[in-house]
Amino acid sequence: MDDLTLTKKTHIQARWMLSVLEEAATWSRMRFKPRNSRALVIRKGQPTKKFNLTVQGDNISSIMDSPIKCLGKWYDMLHSKIGTISSASRTRLLKG
Repeated sequence: MDDLTLTKKTHIQARWMLSVLEEAATWSRMRFKPRNSRALVIRKGQPTKKFNLTVQGDNISSIMDSPIKCLGKWYDMLHSKIGTISSASRTRLLKG
């Protein structure tokens, strides 16, 4: 299992799905890497940090807090929309 994307209508469903995946991973002696994972919770059309998702006891960072690189593109939350980061912005993030 290399990459995994979960999409659920509610954060409760996402937590339930993560607990099932956590149980299967623990059974097979695998570990998730929450520091390499990101969560995006949208409530009433706006991204929110109100709900924390965890896997194997560790919090999953919000994409609003820390951008992530996937398939050669950096993703973050700018102006309430998910988008890619320009190379100049990425350089500022990495340096500072």
